[in-house]
Amino acid sequence: KAKNNMADEGPLGWTVEQVAAWLSEVGVPAEEANKLKAANIDGSAFMFLSERGLAELKVSPLSRSTITGNREKLRRQYASKSGFVSRQELKQTLDNIVDQFSKVVAQSAANTAQAVSDGSEARPASMRATVAAKPWVFPVIDRLSAERLLRTQGDGVDGAYLVRTKEPGKTYVLSMIDKGEFIHHLLNKDATTGLFDLNGKKIEPPVDNVGKLIQMLRTECASLIEGQLLNLVRPTF
Repeated sequence: KAKNNMADEGPLGWTVEQVAAWLSEVGVPAEEANKLKAANIDGSAFMFLSERGLAELKVSPLSRSTITGNREKLRRQYASKSGFVSRQELKQTLDNIVDQFSKVVAQSAANTAQAVSDGSEARPASMRATVAAKPWVFPVIDRLSAERLLRTQGDGVDGAYLVRTKEPGKTYVLSMIDKGEFIHHLLNKDATTGLFDLNGKKIEPPVDNVGKLIQMLRTECASLIEGQLLNLVRPTF
């Protein structure tokens, strides 16, 4: 009966437990399936979980191969049976996901406006408006949520980007799409100098402000990313 329910509902509607059950059916060891379960990967997240995302969950190479191969068969199966991969259904499903956590983001932004800024934990009230003027800076979202936003709100295009906060006023992550892949760059503010670095590399000229840093990465810091400018063309919010 559980299998029938999974078949009737389609993988996009699977719960975390149903994803784990399917992984077991296709031969993924329980300890590997539990890594996805511990990360609360339900059907809507699982069907778009990238190879890189699986690796970040510490899934072994062999299990990643098993998962991606069988998932592709699953996609083709349900495409022919129920058309679940239509653009309209995918967009609606992902929009629902975004709606769920966007409320959390909005509330958190209101609660942390005093702390989250363009690189400074304490700013005069007259300067805090710069945070609201940069809606592409998100105070509370994880990597998977950022990728979903880039795929939906950013339309999945190269150059779509957003900044997510890991530690207000100190550590941020620049999430973007480049050549069809999700890329995440760490932006860390040194506690002593008050200046940002990019993936541990010193930035020249020095910068202590997230907004200025993003502008620099678009125009000036070619030497930091394999000799190429970052293709930041579409802020996502």
